[in-house]
Order: sequence, then C-alpha cells, then structure tokens
Amino acid sequence: MYGVKKSSTGKKIFVLVLQTAFMLLAVLILMGKIKIPFTTVNLQDTFQFYRSLTLFIMIFITYLRMSFTLLVLLKREMGWEEALSVPFAFLLYYVGFSILSLFKKVPYNGVEYAGITLFILGAFINTTSEVLRNQWKKKSENRGKLYTKHFFALCRHPNYLGDLLWVSGFAFVTHNLYSAIIPLFLFSFFAFYNAPILEKYLAKKYSEQFYDYKKRVKMLIPFIF
Repeated sequence: MYGVKKSSTGKKIFVLVLQTAFMLLAVLILMGKIKIPFTTVNLQDTFQFYRSLTLFIMIFITYLRMSFTLLVLLKREMGWEEALSVPFAFLLYYVGFSILSLFKKVPYNGVEYAGITLFILGAFINTTSEVLRNQWKKKSENRGKLYTKHFFALCRHPNYLGDLLWVSGFAFVTHNLYSAIIPLFLFSFFAFYNAPILEKYLAKKYSEQFYDYKKRVKMLIPFIF
C-alpha cells in the first residue's frame, strides 16, 4: 500500500516462508528428487548438470536479494493481496523455470550465456536502484522530493526494468521457448497494472514534480516505452 509506512511483519514472514519452500522445491526438482512427467533428470549429462547448476545459483541469488528487499528495504505496508501474489511470482521463477529447463536436451551455448548476462544486469539494476533510493530518502533535506537520480534518470521504474531483465535471463537459461511467456506476462503486469497504480499515487503526492519527470523520462524501457 503506497504511502503507508508499516512493518507488516506477519505478512513478510509469510512471504519469506513460502519463498523458502519454493526455493527448496526447485532444488529438489533440479536434482531429480521430484519426478516431473515427461522429463528425465540426468546430472551425469554435462549440459544438464551445468544448466541445473546455473539455475540453482540464479535462484539462490534471487532468494537472497528478495529477502533483503522484503526485510530491509520495504518500509511501506504490505496488503494481503500483495502478500499472496508475490509468492506466486516466486513459484513461477523458482519452480516454473526449473521444470521448463528439463524439457530441453541441448548443448549449453550462447543462449545460456546471454541469459546469465541479462540476469546479472537485471539483478544489479533492480537492487542497486532500490538501495540508492532508500539511502537518498533517509536524508532530511530530501523530504517531500521525488527521487529521479541514477537509474531513475533512465526510466521511471528501473526496479521493474531490472525485474524484467533478470526474469528474462532465467527464460534464456532454460533454453525453452515457452519460458518467454513468463517475462511477457511480467511486462504486461508492470506496464498496464502495477506501474499505472504507482504513478497515480506519485502524481497525487508529488504533483508538478512528477508530471515534469513523466514528460522527460520513459516508463519502463529507456528512450522507448
């Protein structure tokens, strides 16, 4: 709930517990401990081993980043709608991508390396933009001002842009065309639902500051959209 500062400790613990459960479930799937219909897990296969290992590392990094964001950076109130939808996203990212990776028996090649690059870039943009904004907002002289520096000078929602990039990185690493559905859905969610709601709140709170910012800077993709 934008603009309402509240710890929402119980809801955050609920999200963290589910995120942990989905991460462990993904690990068991990647290790072949949980059988998925129409798939086989053979970690003796070099390509499958490296693809599963890459996904595990990406999932673990995402788990740490999201836990940090949830417990440290998120100062506003979290409603139950958000507390239920966020774990659903973790289910798609951790479990969904893990399952999709098991349907492709192809060599580890440039597609995976592109995915790793997108993941690193997206994770960096997402977390760094949140940390820098959090540090800026702590300073008393910035009270009542709209933050438009660093990555926020490139687009109005660089944290969402970062999400799109690292989620796309997951899709590339699975080497499965169906994985593209997840980042495409995420883009639609950000562009046509989440960002408009946030911008309505920002326009009300910052008035002319936000309208001027909106004229100068694109919403999600720098210089394009």
